[in-house]
Amino acid sequence: MLMKSRFLEHLKDGRSSNQKLRYAATAAVVVIVVLLSIAIRDAAANRTYSGYVVEKEENKTDSVSRFEFADGYVVKYSQDGAALINRALETVWTVSFSMENPQIDVRSGQILIYDQLGSSIYLFDVRNHIGSFTAGKPILKACVSGRDTVAALLRDGENTSLVYYTKDGEMIAAGESTITNPGYPVSLSLSDNGLLLAVAYLTASDGVTGTTVRFYNFGDGGKGRENNLTAEFSYPGIFAPEVCYLKGSECAVFTDSGFTIIKGSSAPKEVRSVAIRDDICSVFHDGSNLGIITRSSDRSHRYLMSIYSTNGNIKSTSYIDIAYERVRVCGDEVIFSNHSEFCVVSTGGKIRFRGRLKEGSISDALKTGGDRILVLTDQKMEVIRLH
Repeated sequence: MLMKSRFLEHLKDGRSSNQKLRYAATAAVVVIVVLLSIAIRDAAANRTYSGYVVEKEENKTDSVSRFEFADGYVVKYSQDGAALINRALETVWTVSFSMENPQIDVRSGQILIYDQLGSSIYLFDVRNHIGSFTAGKPILKACVSGRDTVAALLRDGENTSLVYYTKDGEMIAAGESTITNPGYPVSLSLSDNGLLLAVAYLTASDGVTGTTVRFYNFGDGGKGRENNLTAEFSYPGIFAPEVCYLKGSECAVFTDSGFTIIKGSSAPKEVRSVAIRDDICSVFHDGSNLGIITRSSDRSHRYLMSIYSTNGNIKSTSYIDIAYERVRVCGDEVIFSNHSEFCVVSTGGKIRFRGRLKEGSISDALKTGGDRILVLTDQKMEVIRLH
C-alpha cells in the first residue's frame, strides 16, 4: 500500500509539472501573438508611401453629386437621389427623391439625408433604405443617432421647433425656442444610443453675442425634467459653431478659441476646456479623436494639425504644408486635398503620403480601407492604391 501511495504521489507530481509546462507554453504563445500584433499594427501605422496606382476607375455621370464617407462606404447624393458605393465602386443601393438642398449626417453606419429649408427626411444604413417622412415645416438642421432616430430643428415663423422623431416620422418629443430664449440654433448632435441630444444656440444680451449649449435626455435620466432638459451652459462672448457627441455621453463643444468636453447623461458637467492661441482654420472629429488645424506660428510651415483624445489630452502634432481646400478624417487617417494634390496623415501625426494627381482636378478624396483611397475628380471616380 505504501508503494502504491508513493507511486500515485509521483504520478500527481508529474501531471502537475506537465500542466505547469502547458500553461507556461500557452502563456508564452499568447505573449508572442500580442507582441507580433502590436509590431504589425505599429509598422502599418508608420508606413509611408511614395506613389500610387489606379486599381479601378469609372467615368462620372454628373457634376453635381456630392459624396460622404460612411463606415467604409461612400454615399453619393444629389437633388435627385442617393446611392451607396463600396470600395470596388459597386452600387449597394440606390434611392430616388427630389430635394432642393440635400444635406447629410452620418453616425455609426446610419445615414440621414434631408432637404434643408424643405421638409423631406430620408434614413438609410449600409444595407438599404430604412425610413422616410415629411417634417411638415422647413428644416434648418437635422442629425441622426446610431439607433435610427432623428432630431430636427424646424422653422416655425419667427421661432424654431426642436423635434425628435423615430425613423418613420413618429414624434417622440418636441419643444420650442425663440430668438431670445435661449437663442438661434446653430448646431445639434445626437449620441450613438439616441437618448442624449446637445443643441448650441447663438445668443445676444446687452449687445454681447455668445453661445448657450443645452443638453437633453430622452431616457430615464430625463424623466421628470421640464422638456427633458438636463443641463445648460452659457459662454458669453464666445461663438460655438459646432457640438458633437463623441462616444457614450462625451460631447465636444467647438468654439472660436478651442473646445470644451462635457460629459454625463443625467447631469452633464464640463470636464476639460482647451484654449487654442493661434487662428483656427478647421476642426474635425470622430469617436476617438478631435482635430484642430491652425495657422502655423513657424513661418517655414503653412499649418499645424493637433490631435486630441476625447478627454482633451493632446495625442500628436504635425505640420501640414499642402494648401488644402478640404479635410476628411477617415478612421485612423486624415486626408487633405486641393484641386491638384492630396496628403494622407495618420492620427498619430505621421505624414504617410503627399503627391499630385496624374490626371484631372480633385473634387474630394476619401479613404475606403487599408492603403486604398477613392479620389473624385471632375471626370472620374478612381480607386487608387498607395505604394
